[in-house]
Amino acid sequence: MKILYLHGLDSLGLTSEKQEVFEKFEFEVIAPIINYREKEPVFFESLINKHNPDLLIGSSMGGRMAYWLSNKYTLPAILLNPAIGHELCEQIIPITNYEKEKSHSKQLFVFGENDEIVKMSEVIEFTGPAIHCITLEETAHQLSADDLETALFYYLDFIN
Repeated sequence: MKILYLHGLDSLGLTSEKQEVFEKFEFEVIAPIINYREKEPVFFESLINKHNPDLLIGSSMGGRMAYWLSNKYTLPAILLNPAIGHELCEQIIPITNYEKEKSHSKQLFVFGENDEIVKMSEVIEFTGPAIHCITLEETAHQLSADDLETALFYYLDFIN
């Protein structure tokens, strides 16, 4: 399975620990380093066209963009603490109601129970309550490699 992984707003990309999780599953991962403040939506569309991923995984701001791309291209997605409905991210790259209305059933939202940055309630207010989601206990905004592995196991079970 080919995965396009989109990191968070000021992240330096995919950590070696998370890369090891993907290797354990034998996934091919494309994980570009992105300066979101300098990119337009067409850049993200070009990633889809160039790499043709089977699954999108995005964290925080990357989750916001994975949500948008997932809706636009009807691609499955794992959205890790996605910054949807978050004011700062809305200013950087807006998501319109059109993309919001195209949500589909192959999206899994993963929230850290103790996340102080992305509020699950704000995401659900934006997307609507009919989303598939899990909450990771004792997890904040930064998800660990173990949290990623949990999300992947849950997703693989969810789609089967």
